Amino acid sequence: MRELYVKSLSGEEWPLSLYTVTRNCSVDNASRTVKVTVLQEEQNKQGYNQIQNKAYLVYDGDTYVIENVNETTVGRRVKKTISAEHVFYQNMKLRSRIYETITGTFTPKELLDFSLKGTGYTLVLDTTDLPAKVEVENFGNNNPLALLQDLVPNKLKGEFDYSNTEVIVAKQIGRITDKQLRYEFNANEPSQEIDTTNLRTHIRGTGKVKEETDTLSNVSVPYASRTGKYEIEPGQNKLATWEVGATFKFSFTGTGFSFDTLAHFLGGEWEFLIDGTETKTISTYKDVVADAQTYEVIRGLEDKTHSVVTTFKGKDSNNPNTKGDNVNPHNYLLDGNIIKVYRKLVGDEVYMAVTEYTSPLASVYGLLIADPESDERFTDETSLKGHLKETLTDTIEISIKLTGVQLAEMDLSDVRKGDYLWCILDPFNIDVRIRVVDVEDYEDENKSPVFTLGAIKKKASTIMATLQKAAKNVDFIYDPATKKVKSKVIDGSTIEVNLAKAKGQLKENQLSFSIPVYEVASAVKDGLLSAQDYVKLTNLNVGEDGNVNIPLATALNSGLMSAEHFQKLNLIQVDQNGKVIVDLTTIEQTIQQQGETIQAQQEQIAQLDERIIALENSSST
Repeated sequence: MRELYVKSLSGEEWPLSLYTVTRNCSVDNASRTVKVTVLQEEQNKQGYNQIQNKAYLVYDGDTYVIENVNETTVGRRVKKTISAEHVFYQNMKLRSRIYETITGTFTPKELLDFSLKGTGYTLVLDTTDLPAKVEVENFGNNNPLALLQDLVPNKLKGEFDYSNTEVIVAKQIGRITDKQLRYEFNANEPSQEIDTTNLRTHIRGTGKVKEETDTLSNVSVPYASRTGKYEIEPGQNKLATWEVGATFKFSFTGTGFSFDTLAHFLGGEWEFLIDGTETKTISTYKDVVADAQTYEVIRGLEDKTHSVVTTFKGKDSNNPNTKGDNVNPHNYLLDGNIIKVYRKLVGDEVYMAVTEYTSPLASVYGLLIADPESDERFTDETSLKGHLKETLTDTIEISIKLTGVQLAEMDLSDVRKGDYLWCILDPFNIDVRIRVVDVEDYEDENKSPVFTLGAIKKKASTIMATLQKAAKNVDFIYDPATKKVKSKVIDGSTIEVNLAKAKGQLKENQLSFSIPVYEVASAVKDGLLSAQDYVKLTNLNVGEDGNVNIPLATALNSGLMSAEHFQKLNLIQVDQNGKVIVDLTTIEQTIQQQGETIQAQQEQIAQLDERIIALENSSST
């Protein structure tokens, strides 16, 4: 029997008796709650009176905060039904607050220390398989519980648990064991729930965002006007200028532009003044006679209309061919659309990789579109598609819930939430190692706990194989053209006999009998009695004198009689002489109630008679 006592806000403690406790421990958000029923009696009256909201229950070494108390009568006594959650939640939600925020890249320990600051809890951290660094933005300004519930599952992709003094964080809480749950052996009343809530058959993904924000458009423009001296250069028959300060102007709408001209061994510099504020300079020097060249001048501007004034600045100091005073550089100004315009990237152009993946299950369930996936790690479509295939929840989840029967040869007493054990359920064709995600146990350590097991996920390939096999079986048996069973699957030797029309007499040599032989039953096999009854018999407690010890009934627990009958017997009053006190008022009220019930039943019979007569009259007409 696990011990339970109540602790007041001032720290005083009172033990309790006549109680039942149901404790629930779940992997989900590390929840831990108890539901308690306490019957008042003389020996626990003080403790019973201390059960009130926000007081504490100490159960099996853990402290719980009473959040809800409901009191009802049981005969001439009273009982309280209490709901309480672990004190960890109160301490982390209400007794501490992180007001500051942090932004940057941190280790898991740094973020966890920040989240637990001022709570009084000690951190126990296993960094195995956790990320080495995590980037956060404006992390904080909340209660420690909210920070922990965001940080651990979402950013660290891990789990946490706690005691009265510690917070434990790891990739996964729990152990891998060789314990087994077997149907009709130590697992009772298994149920499976098939859930397709999260089933999706199509997903779209994007990879790393490009560093550039724009790209060349299909738009190009000529220069609009020019100033200074320009003339045709005889060697190339192109317009050129030798005059320092000569200009040309143009405007464009976009985020940048490139410039087409001729590069040559006497090239000089152009200076571009954009919107009167920003300048960019290019050199047309190249150690060739003349070469058509496109120069990227500027990109990444605001997407709007810009004006540009371009000025010939003369010599390029890096051009050895124009260093002398007698050699003047010149630049060419070509005709036509020599200004190519850049535009802002839109839609999928922003990413280095964009792709989609459709599960084979789409042919069965149709297109069920998942939320898009964005991952900066991927720069090509092949690797991104592989990631999408792994990410897509094209699975059907099967949840298992069962009661574990406590057997000496297969002890389940120390199975905890998060543990892995073998689950073998023949009726469901399940034989897997699976995780315990929820444990419900009781104050009576001999009472079997109830386990909720993690979801078994059947992948698309497995489901499709099953569906295809079923389809082949149907095709083999059924002919859709004739809408009849195919003749080849009917055994010609089979003759259907209607025994209701049979006549005659069986001869003695036509009769055959077989005497059944029953094996001895075991915990997993039926025999002279069922395996279930065999388990019950082996659990009976037989004393040294050979007598079976059956516990006496109480107001809360059944024994030789049910708890309900025990409560009714307690209502019977006996005087000092041992005679039963008869309450005539109660008897009269009971007789009156029974009379009213009989009268109501007679009225119902009369109504039925009237309906039968009416039906007979209508049928005769």
